[in-house]
Amino acid sequence: MDVFRNRDIYRNTINTKDLVFYRAIYKETDLLIGSEENHKECIEKRVVNTRKILDEHIENNHLFYESLAPIGYNVDAQKIIKKMCIASKKAGVGPMAAVAGAFCSEAFDEIADIAQEVIIENGGDLLIRSKKQRTIALFAGKSPLSMKLGLKIKPSITPTGICTSAGTIGHSKSFGNADMALVISKDVLLADACATKLGNLIITDGDLKKATEQIYSIEGIIGAVAIIKENIAAVGDLDIVPIE
Repeated sequence: MDVFRNRDIYRNTINTKDLVFYRAIYKETDLLIGSEENHKECIEKRVVNTRKILDEHIENNHLFYESLAPIGYNVDAQKIIKKMCIASKKAGVGPMAAVAGAFCSEAFDEIADIAQEVIIENGGDLLIRSKKQRTIALFAGKSPLSMKLGLKIKPSITPTGICTSAGTIGHSKSFGNADMALVISKDVLLADACATKLGNLIITDGDLKKATEQIYSIEGIIGAVAIIKENIAAVGDLDIVPIE
């Protein structure tokens, strides 16, 4: 098994010295948060509450969990349910495609007023707010480009979501063969849902350009990057740099 499938191992590669990093864990949710101070307790409370909302909604609406296509929501639904449904509709996927982004968003909202520098990682999906330029490494499984390229995140576009999907690695459902399908949006739920969509669209390297351009055309998307083996396509306001 590739070491980067184990989040405990790839989290140890983080080279950010100016923040305190800590985990917020509840059931399947395992967030790594970096901020100036440790806010584990309040974030975990928010995560538990969000999970209860999702579990209750799924219990009463199995389609929300099972659907691979967008579905509607009741006007009285909780805000997080509405946000997941709206993001999935824009992307053209099921609402659970935005679940990792949803927990990133909830964690961020909990500390947004008390933390200036924030990095939240959830299974490879990121939400970043920073006054500093940050560089994230691009992991693409067995592709020769994996961990050789990085993406600079400018302070001017944060807070922003950077979410990934793949057909060749990871536990998330994908109907494509991308080694990496990455999408950037200030709406982390939209980035998450669109990363799933991008991964689904890419069957061969011939799909890279068309698929990234299709995702980039969705309102709210800042950029998209996709990799198959030694082939890469990127579109949007991106700064891709080599990593030594």
